[in-house]
Amino acid sequence: IIKFAGMGAKLPITSFGHSLMHAALEKSEEMGVLGVMSGMFDMVSVGISAAIFFAFITAIIFKPKS
Repeated sequence: IIKFAGMGAKLPITSFGHSLMHAALEKSEEMGVLGVMSGMFDMVSVGISAAIFFAFITAIIFKPKS
């Protein structure tokens, strides 16, 4: 993918860290210290689930090089 797409495949998702921090701060105001972890999981679980799902589909479709 890196040879095909170039440098963009090596860059991290820039909004992921922002989403984690925003959710943690929001829930920590409501629930205190325990809200930090639950807020992060609530906000980014959809993105992580989608990444795992699409990685699985990609692994099924394409064969790895020997």
